[in-house]
Amino acid sequence: MSTIPNQSKVMVVAVEHGGQWRFNLRPEAGVDLVMVVQLIGEEPLAFARRFLRKVVHIVDRGADVVSAALAVAPVFDIRHLEARCVITRTLLRAFRSGANSQLHLVEPSNSTPDCLSHLAAIAEGLAASAAAGSQIRVGCKLYRNSGDSTVRADC
Repeated sequence: MSTIPNQSKVMVVAVEHGGQWRFNLRPEAGVDLVMVVQLIGEEPLAFARRFLRKVVHIVDRGADVVSAALAVAPVFDIRHLEARCVITRTLLRAFRSGANSQLHLVEPSNSTPDCLSHLAAIAEGLAASAAAGSQIRVGCKLYRNSGDSTVRADC
């Protein structure tokens, strides 16, 4: 297991089994990448809990989570929805208020149109609880908390 130096900037990524990481989302220069991948056969909620523990460890060591991503598998059921909400809430809480952090919700290339709708619903539902200045990106749509409402900017 690699160690994260104190006070470092970090991009945290969760990849579901069957999800696809997009390399164009790689972190900026000077930002460490921490990726947690769901194991074959691992229950979605067990993966979410393992991911939560990793993020808590990173934040406890003093790292600043400046960006994040969740790459989802093309699976839609209540177990995956619950795990995705846990992961998304974890990441939004790890962002420092006013830091202009961004969370990317990434669908696989072979996804159905329902996948983007599913991710957009998660983004819209959770954007209001995001730290000030934080944004959630789904495809080319951007969701952010503007204080008293959720703002969506289309492509």
